[in-house]
Amino acid sequence: MHAAASLRAFIELHLTAFRAVIAGTDPEGTDMDAPRLEEWTPVLRGAQLSLAGNVEGHPALGKTQIVTSPLIHVSEDDQWARTLSRWYRLGAPLATDTANAFPETAVAGYCEILAPDVLSVPLHFARRLTDKRPVRMAKQAFELGFDDLVPALTLVARTWPTIGDEKITR
Repeated sequence: MHAAASLRAFIELHLTAFRAVIAGTDPEGTDMDAPRLEEWTPVLRGAQLSLAGNVEGHPALGKTQIVTSPLIHVSEDDQWARTLSRWYRLGAPLATDTANAFPETAVAGYCEILAPDVLSVPLHFARRLTDKRPVRMAKQAFELGFDDLVPALTLVARTWPTIGDEKITR
């Protein structure tokens, strides 16, 4: 019973974060004090997609290097990111110099090992993964018998922000 309650809470957190993405940021109001992430990059740590970078103004951590909670969305203009727990204002992304690794090739989708269990991934790859998350959460809620959450998650999946001019095929 405890595991089911934890899974339900996890899905409900996703639903809250999804709704925040659909509503958009409020830089003049509630999101004005969102932490700022500099030298950020999407990372995979195990199967979890997050952001890594240098944060300032984090309510619990202050100013330090972090790996965020699971990444939910990065705005198309790369100015905002929503994680499971909060919005982040995005500064400059991490600049990866690939010239020495691949001198003959311009590498747009370069991955780099940042720590033994942390792999940076290209932003376009991270966006593809986050675009599919609402559908995956709706499916998981259905499979776990949380039928009351399925309609809201399905609505989120239908109204999820597009990347560029096209909706990503689910």
